[in-house]
Amino acid sequence: MTTEAILGGVLTSFIGTIIYLFYRLLMKPKLVLSPIILKGRDSKGVYVYKIKIINKGFFPVSNIKAQLHKVVVIRNGDREEIESSPLKLKQNEVFVLNSCKKSKNTKEGPKHNYCSFTFFIYNDIEQFLNNTKHQETDYLRFRVYGINDFSGVGAVFTKFYSLNNLKEGEFIHRENFVHSY
Repeated sequence: MTTEAILGGVLTSFIGTIIYLFYRLLMKPKLVLSPIILKGRDSKGVYVYKIKIINKGFFPVSNIKAQLHKVVVIRNGDREEIESSPLKLKQNEVFVLNSCKKSKNTKEGPKHNYCSFTFFIYNDIEQFLNNTKHQETDYLRFRVYGINDFSGVGAVFTKFYSLNNLKEGEFIHRENFVHSY
């Protein structure tokens, strides 16, 4: 083998790796998690907390799984330990979320596009955040996993919430986080 052949092979492998990584970056799902948790009422008039996710990518996202944990930070001398326990979501899985970008071009229009989903929490998370010993360090952690339908690439999205992120109201629009007060 000549030096040119070896360098050509290495260069081709390097270019192939860059293209693959670029593909993975572009083809991962693009879910956006609500910056706030809204406190409102459900259809039966019961108080409920709501966290919304929106698919801002170009392709549908499927096999979506969500979990919410209350996280307590315990100080042990110089160390910090984290203790987490799950909070129950009314529904923690969504089969598919369509793309908000594609819905405007369909015959049905944006009214029939399901590009967002709102998770309901019946636990009193406001009470947890108010009654915690360390309000400045304890928080809620919301994680969502989804798979891009076109590429099969999955990704995890995480958002942290404190007492400052709780608001009263309802989400108004399907494609953004605008809410009423």
